[in-house]
Amino acid sequence: MGCGKTGKSVTKRLASTTIDELFEPYTDWMLGIGVDNVRMVIKRKNVQVAGGGTPVAIAFNVKPAIQVAPVRPDDPNAYAVIAGVGPYVGPGESNTSEQNIASVTAGNFWVRFGVTYYLSGTAPTSGQADVDVQVSYTACGSIVGSMTQELQAFNTTTNSFVAITGWVAAVDADKVVAAFAISDIANNFNCQLAYRTAATSIQITSAWSLIGTVKTANGEPQPAEIALSLGNQMFVQFGLAFNQSTAGAAPGQATVSTAVAVRKT
Repeated sequence: MGCGKTGKSVTKRLASTTIDELFEPYTDWMLGIGVDNVRMVIKRKNVQVAGGGTPVAIAFNVKPAIQVAPVRPDDPNAYAVIAGVGPYVGPGESNTSEQNIASVTAGNFWVRFGVTYYLSGTAPTSGQADVDVQVSYTACGSIVGSMTQELQAFNTTTNSFVAITGWVAAVDADKVVAAFAISDIANNFNCQLAYRTAATSIQITSAWSLIGTVKTANGEPQPAEIALSLGNQMFVQFGLAFNQSTAGAAPGQATVSTAVAVRKT
């Protein structure tokens, strides 16, 4: 089975009094990892416009749009129109055709789709329409684990490890992405994503391997896709490595929230 998914058709009555673009989401937030392509059907009905110019010169306009969030959906980036598509003017039904959005979703843990809408023409004062949107998209990624823990590091030469995920089928993990939210960091604490594998049984595992960048400060660093080369392995598990970069009078510590997603390519 492929990675394609199609959402339900959603209709909203949109109203505007401005030539400035307004954004309206039509999907919930979903995992952005692996969402490389999208197609939208946008239907406009019961269009009404008014203004100081001739009615034929005033139009209600709609464009397909996307919004991403690097780590948390409650802290998203600004929306963006999908380049090169639309605007769709007045009543009608339009298909955007399949659009490659991999450059927009790359490194962003969350994504949602919607439309922008605005008025155009001679002195428009108001406009409204019933706008129905249905979205079809690739969804080749999945969240495989998450955790929030208060951690302490006592050793400056040897990493400690804590598992974030259970065992995952290696065939599904061509790439991995981890979203971090780190707070209350103190006393030279640092951490890094890690993984280990099992070729035949999860009771017989490899040593942990470190991947990605070392995290040394509070914040929510921009996630990045990391390519994996797991070879002839049946299972993979992801975890967190942590230690104290420089010895101190007190142990290193931090509160670390992490979510891990894998994807096929």
